[in-house]
Amino acid sequence: MLEAIRAVTVRSGSATFTPLEIVAEMGRCGTRYAESTIRTMITSHMCLNAPDNAATTYDDLERVDRGTYRLVRGSQSGLN
Repeated sequence: MLEAIRAVTVRSGSATFTPLEIVAEMGRCGTRYAESTIRTMITSHMCLNAPDNAATTYDDLERVDRGTYRLVRGSQSGLN
Protein backbone atom coordinates (compact mmCIF):
# COMPACT_ATOMS: atom_id res chain seq x y z
CA MET A 1 0.00 0.00 0.00
CA LEU A 2 2.83 2.39 0.79
CA GLU A 3 4.29 1.73 -2.66
CA ALA A 4 0.95 2.67 -4.21
CA ILE A 5 0.80 5.85 -2.12
CA ARG A 6 4.31 6.82 -3.17
CA ALA A 7 3.53 6.11 -6.83
CA VAL A 8 0.39 8.28 -6.73
CA THR A 9 2.11 11.19 -4.99
CA VAL A 10 5.14 11.10 -7.30
CA ARG A 11 2.95 10.94 -10.40
CA SER A 12 0.66 13.74 -9.24
CA GLY A 13 3.43 15.94 -7.85
CA SER A 14 1.31 16.46 -4.73
CA ALA A 15 2.08 15.31 -1.20
CA THR A 16 -1.61 14.54 -0.61
CA PHE A 17 -3.88 11.82 -1.94
CA THR A 18 -7.36 10.39 -1.54
CA PRO A 19 -8.30 6.83 -0.68
CA LEU A 20 -9.95 6.55 -4.11
CA GLU A 21 -6.62 7.27 -5.81
CA ILE A 22 -4.95 4.51 -3.82
CA VAL A 23 -7.76 2.05 -4.52
CA ALA A 24 -7.36 2.76 -8.24
CA GLU A 25 -3.56 2.44 -8.14
CA MET A 26 -3.67 -0.82 -6.22
CA GLY A 27 -6.29 -2.12 -8.66
CA ARG A 28 -3.98 -1.31 -11.57
CA CYS A 29 -1.22 -3.24 -9.79
CA GLY A 30 -3.46 -6.29 -9.41
CA THR A 31 -4.11 -6.23 -5.67
CA ARG A 32 -6.31 -8.88 -4.13
CA TYR A 33 -7.39 -6.58 -1.31
CA ALA A 34 -11.00 -5.45 -1.36
CA GLU A 35 -11.71 -1.74 -1.81
CA SER A 36 -13.20 -1.65 1.69
CA THR A 37 -10.00 -3.09 3.17
CA ILE A 38 -7.84 -0.48 1.44
CA ARG A 39 -10.09 2.35 2.58
CA THR A 40 -10.16 1.05 6.17
CA MET A 41 -6.39 0.74 6.27
CA ILE A 42 -5.97 4.33 5.05
CA THR A 43 -8.64 5.96 7.18
CA SER A 44 -8.14 3.98 10.41
CA HIS A 45 -5.22 1.61 10.80
CA MET A 46 -2.53 3.66 9.07
CA CYS A 47 -3.66 7.15 10.11
CA LEU A 48 -2.00 8.69 13.16
CA ASN A 49 -4.83 11.15 13.82
CA ALA A 50 -7.73 8.73 13.24
CA PRO A 51 -10.25 8.07 16.02
CA ASP A 52 -8.99 5.41 18.44
CA ASN A 53 -11.18 2.51 17.32
CA ALA A 54 -8.76 0.07 15.68
CA ALA A 55 -6.88 -2.67 17.51
CA THR A 56 -3.73 -2.30 15.41
CA THR A 57 -2.57 1.10 14.24
CA TYR A 58 0.43 2.59 12.47
CA ASP A 59 1.57 6.19 12.18
CA ASP A 60 2.15 6.13 8.42
CA LEU A 61 -0.46 8.65 7.29
CA GLU A 62 -1.95 11.88 8.48
CA ARG A 63 -5.40 13.16 7.62
CA VAL A 64 -4.98 16.75 6.44
CA ASP A 65 -8.57 17.43 5.35
CA ARG A 66 -11.77 15.51 4.83
CA GLY A 67 -10.89 12.61 2.53
CA THR A 68 -7.33 13.86 2.03
CA TYR A 69 -4.23 12.27 3.49
CA ARG A 70 -0.46 12.54 3.29
CA LEU A 71 2.38 10.20 4.00
CA VAL A 72 4.24 10.84 7.25
CA ARG A 73 7.97 11.11 6.65
CA GLY A 74 9.81 7.85 7.32
CA SER A 75 6.78 5.54 7.06
CA GLN A 76 7.69 1.87 6.67
CA SER A 77 4.65 -0.27 7.55
CA GLY A 78 1.29 -0.87 5.82
CA LEU A 79 -0.11 -3.38 3.35
CA ASN A 80 2.09 -4.01 0.33
